[in-house]
Amino acid sequence: QVGRVFLAGDAAHLQPPFFGQGMNSGIRDATNLAWKLAAVTSGRAGTGLLPSYDQERRAHATEMVSFATRIGRMYRPRNLVTERARDLAFTGLQLLPGGKEYILQMKYKPMPRYDEGIVLDAAAGGVHSPVGRMFTQPVVEAGGRRAKLDEVIGGWFAVLGLHLDPREFLSPQAQAWWRSLGARFVRIDAPRSGPGPAGPVAPMASAGQDDPVTVVEDVDGAFRDWLLASPDREVIVLRPDRYVAAVCDRSGLGAVTARLRSLLEMEEPARAAAGC
Repeated sequence: QVGRVFLAGDAAHLQPPFFGQGMNSGIRDATNLAWKLAAVTSGRAGTGLLPSYDQERRAHATEMVSFATRIGRMYRPRNLVTERARDLAFTGLQLLPGGKEYILQMKYKPMPRYDEGIVLDAAAGGVHSPVGRMFTQPVVEAGGRRAKLDEVIGGWFAVLGLHLDPREFLSPQAQAWWRSLGARFVRIDAPRSGPGPAGPVAPMASAGQDDPVTVVEDVDGAFRDWLLASPDREVIVLRPDRYVAAVCDRSGLGAVTARLRSLLEMEEPARAAAGC
């Protein structure tokens, strides 16, 4: 970002061709920037949201350029010895269980993680914290129809309550702010075929577009496994680009709401002073 100009994709970072990630990086830029521009121009967020695009994307784009450059050096080894060493290393890796898939699926590539920007306490949970990372895409069931999570909850902000209705732990003012933002409240119910939560759960409600909460069933147990690994992460706040903005237990949702609101409503000092 320079003033009112934003650069994305090859205009911002020309990816070397050795890794095939130029378009991927550009798409990540676009999805990061698009929802922020939409939020600001629609009046749902302050102009202070916009600098987080550069803040979040710059480090990962730089890392991808550096990684692609290193891959290029492997394609063009210095001498015959390094060429043989490269070939032996890749041949040996493919013989290991899962090694071939690891290479073909490019699971070694750097994955984006936002430690700063529109995320809360990303570093506090350590290297395994889901905050600042892309969210999974589990299968859920709503209204008798099975679909990927994104197809059910839409393309904007979502507050997921695992085995709970997140509205019950928010003040009327906090609920009103989430609705003014256009967020969707979602209750994830336990799978019928597996163990449920420790406490009682309200009966299944019908899910419809006009309902204040969308109720879905955790078909494949992805959220059950999430809770087993982290029982205190029973509320998940998803951004429109489907990165995790925050996680908390039910008692912390009010404080998380207040902190996210302050981030989203912040105005850039220069523009605020100029009345822009």
